[in-house]
Amino acid sequence: MERRRSRRIRPTNDLHARVKATVPARIVDLSVAGAQIEVDCILRPSAECDIWIPGPEGQPVRVRAEVRRCRAVGTRELPGGEKAVLYRAGLEFMDTRKEAREAVEAQIAAAIPPDDSGWHPAPRRRGRIRIRLNSEDIHRRLESHEEPGERH
Repeated sequence: MERRRSRRIRPTNDLHARVKATVPARIVDLSVAGAQIEVDCILRPSAECDIWIPGPEGQPVRVRAEVRRCRAVGTRELPGGEKAVLYRAGLEFMDTRKEAREAVEAQIAAAIPPDDSGWHPAPRRRGRIRIRLNSEDIHRRLESHEEPGERH
């Protein structure tokens, strides 16, 4: 049974946004109350942040949000063959401005098929998450005192 306050919509096309002005994000699902996004950096739960989503005229609109959860969900390949940890974060919108609400509603309306009349919540992933770590890379970073996000 779905316990959410509002209907979640999965965008039919890739919907890209930015978090904290410069961090690229992909919107996994969206509702009037919040969004689930994928990012390459961890977002601290309970922290407030801004997310810029495409507005009705295509211009980015800033929406204030609070990070409710953030967890690693796997890796993605970077240019050059390196891998980065991919995080999925749940955001709750806190912005009450008309412009922010209209931008979110426009993206939701664009994602709903015209003949859709029922509520179809986005499927939730169940089970364990497996993250494979390269032990040689970990040892190399420990020996060189390199932080996980640093590249030399």
